[in-house]
Amino acid sequence: MEQVTYNMLFRWFIGLSMDAPVWDVRVFTKNRERLLVGDIAVAFLLSVMGDLTVKRLLSHEHFSVDGTLIDAWASMKSFRCKDDGGDGPSGPSRNAEREFRGG
Repeated sequence: MEQVTYNMLFRWFIGLSMDAPVWDVRVFTKNRERLLVGDIAVAFLLSVMGDLTVKRLLSHEHFSVDGTLIDAWASMKSFRCKDDGGDGPSGPSRNAEREFRGG
């Protein structure tokens, strides 16, 4: 709701004029729940998926995930190659140095 208050693009998308008051958060939450439960969300998604511009971006062979916002707790040292059966060149230490760039 804060973004709707300050972002002109959001206001334009939902049809609010620049001086129109933004509704209360409870109203938004109530309407969001109704939208997700009703058939309108499915119809909207099917409409978007049927668009020719969107179809060019889709693939049945693979999918991609944007992980830029995912916080990872694992460090590069904790990863192991799929074909790496041993403990690696530095031994079994948890924080052993590992080479992942093929060098």
